[in-house]
Amino acid sequence: MQKESEFRPYGVDSQARPHRLAFLIDPDDCAVELLDTIFATNYGLWGGRLNPLIPVRKAEISEKNWELLRYTDPDTIYTFVPLPSTLINRLDEEIAPLTFEAHHLQVKQSPPFYPAMYSQTQIRSREILPLLLSGPPLRGHKAQLLKYAENWKWQHRRFVARNFGILNEGWFRAIPEGTDSLSIQSSWDRAELLEHLARCANLIFPFQAAEALSGFPAPAVASQPNYCLLIGDSAETWIHFWNRVFHLPHYIRAGWNTLCLPKEALDDESLHGPLREFVKRFTHRSSSQSPDLAVESFECEEGELEGFAKKVLRQLDVIPRVRRLNPDEAPTPDHKDHFPPRWGSAPVTHQQATTSSALLSPPASAVPLNTGTWVMDLQIQHIPRFQFYTDEVLSWMLPRRFGVADAFVQGHSSRINRAHSVSVAMAHSGPFNLRRPQESEMLLRALGAVRTREYSEDFKVKEMPPRFGRIDSSDKALYVNGIIELFGGLQQAGQVLRHSFWRDIFERLSKRGPTVEAKLVQRVRNKLDKRREAIASQLSSGASQPIEWLSNLVIQLSREGRSDEADITFAEIKEDFHAQREQYIAANPDFRPKVSNEDITRDHEEVTQRLKSAVQGLTNAGVLIEGIRVRCANCGSGYWRDIGSLRQTTSCDGCQTLIYTPVEATWRYRLNSLVRNGIALHGCLPVIAALHDLRQKAREGFVYTPGVALFRNWEDEEPEAETDILCIADGHLVCGEVKSSASEFTSAELRKLAAIALKIRADIVVISAFRDEKGVMGKIVLQLLAMVRPGCAVTSAGPSGHDFDPNPHP
Repeated sequence: MQKESEFRPYGVDSQARPHRLAFLIDPDDCAVELLDTIFATNYGLWGGRLNPLIPVRKAEISEKNWELLRYTDPDTIYTFVPLPSTLINRLDEEIAPLTFEAHHLQVKQSPPFYPAMYSQTQIRSREILPLLLSGPPLRGHKAQLLKYAENWKWQHRRFVARNFGILNEGWFRAIPEGTDSLSIQSSWDRAELLEHLARCANLIFPFQAAEALSGFPAPAVASQPNYCLLIGDSAETWIHFWNRVFHLPHYIRAGWNTLCLPKEALDDESLHGPLREFVKRFTHRSSSQSPDLAVESFECEEGELEGFAKKVLRQLDVIPRVRRLNPDEAPTPDHKDHFPPRWGSAPVTHQQATTSSALLSPPASAVPLNTGTWVMDLQIQHIPRFQFYTDEVLSWMLPRRFGVADAFVQGHSSRINRAHSVSVAMAHSGPFNLRRPQESEMLLRALGAVRTREYSEDFKVKEMPPRFGRIDSSDKALYVNGIIELFGGLQQAGQVLRHSFWRDIFERLSKRGPTVEAKLVQRVRNKLDKRREAIASQLSSGASQPIEWLSNLVIQLSREGRSDEADITFAEIKEDFHAQREQYIAANPDFRPKVSNEDITRDHEEVTQRLKSAVQGLTNAGVLIEGIRVRCANCGSGYWRDIGSLRQTTSCDGCQTLIYTPVEATWRYRLNSLVRNGIALHGCLPVIAALHDLRQKAREGFVYTPGVALFRNWEDEEPEAETDILCIADGHLVCGEVKSSASEFTSAELRKLAAIALKIRADIVVISAFRDEKGVMGKIVLQLLAMVRPGCAVTSAGPSGHDFDPNPHP
């Protein structure tokens, strides 16, 4: 685990937005009054127009509507239908709302009572109306507000209330004096309404106050038909009408974009002319092309829709797109992983934390924040102990797990949002405390080592014990962390150890690596070959003594092979580097265009100087240790003495005779014992290469530990599971297994890794092989993908093919 640095000030970006809700309803059993209530209530809330309606059929949510839920990222899920515990817990895992509200459990009376219980605490959209109405004139026209007359019993009230929004009488106090308005008269029919709407310039619909200043993200790719005439009156039609806003660009959302007409409007000739003028007024072409206008319906055939479009849209500057909608079709926005706004974004309030437990102020907002509940999104700067890039600015990006957000904000309900940052429920505009946790704590919380929870069908929360009673760092993890710290960070360690030349030097000094292993095998083979007859004679006798004799022989050979530590001179380093560099230049002749003897000599001298600087850097860091060789003149024993222990005279470790340090001795370099043992005994090099690759791919945030042992109970001696890599990369929990060779990944190993990923609910599983001689890693990834839980990604990490090519730069 990385050590936590001393406190340094860190930046915090905060942004205020509405408390978002998602409503779960059954389209096949949905009363008209329920939809009326949902529409009217949401139009009255700040951000309410962007609260999705999610169909639930037979206690299931379709995959397209799951995508809509992930995109809208609600803070509260409000259900009007009973849900099984499996669905509730999936919603809790994938959406991680602040709260669940079950209307059918809160309100039990006859006749049914539809108004939702949440609405009394939210900021009202009437707070936004003055901002919309007091803005600068649009194209010279002052804003006009659409509102009702005194007669609320108008026959087309539902048509207006659902399409354009409704103004409650109490709102009129919020409207600035002198505001122009269009008041709907009780004597109008639909045609007259559309005629009057078409005549008004810069008209403000009530629903716009429920969308403006909401801070809702735009889809990655917006829908091409920005405008729509939707024909029908079923619950499914109105749900589609409501949700269609989510795949429109911001500038289209802010004004009229969709009109839902009853099926009878197809044959109402008196409506066609006014509707044409309405469309003409509220659709806008770009500088290069006419706008697309969708004409869609669940209830009408395409032939009917085409005939209607020809009558209504003739000679209009629009491109009609006629289509019959499929059952259960949902407007699914095209969105990718959403990252927090970059530092410096306009709607964000920037603050600097000057203590580890900072007292900060809420963000500035055009919307009054002291009139109801709202949500604050936080982007919190993460300052690791070692920087990976000198100019990097990292954020805390975290996985959606119960209790993770609590590490930052206490005393407020909080969650991890779709951007993998922290969202906090606020009910006032006063200061708040922000705590900065340690990296180790965040990894433990993400693993579920603190606490977990489950929901029952009646939404009662049952706190579950931690998934693991104890989590320890493995021996390999301790070595990897020590090596990374010695190098001064993962960037430096990864760069050096993935460099083909330096990796070869380190492996040789550690007596590991393909070249060293091949020499060792050859050495043992030669010794055994010399004893071939004796070995055959001993083994053919059939007694147990020959087996013991062969065991002792193998141990003796092993001791001989490891008895002395390897060292190397700078002259040897230089010779080897120039040899492999010339090999690279021979394959890439354009690398050194000047080929005269003088140019080549000058090139060698410049490269040698850079090589000296690299060796100096490694010795300064303590990775390479300088020393000399001395020999006892009395007993002939040879020793290597590091620079720190050198004196004019030393004693022989054997016979204790004085040894005199030779003059003009040649410096010889050995590898730091931590690095040597980490490479030779613990296989740290492949783990560092995999972590370095994962860190390079991370864009915004990265927290890691090289390996952990997971114990079911605190007192257990053997871990239930182990993983070589555990990290949080861009908000995703990642676990992985690292091997020296791809051939070491057996089916049993992959099943074990998939089981670990399931236990810790990993978002991504990584496999890494330092060498893939047969090119099988792609097949292994596919094999593992079939074993992990749905939604879990599988990828590979580690060195690329270029890391094994000769490198011309020291």
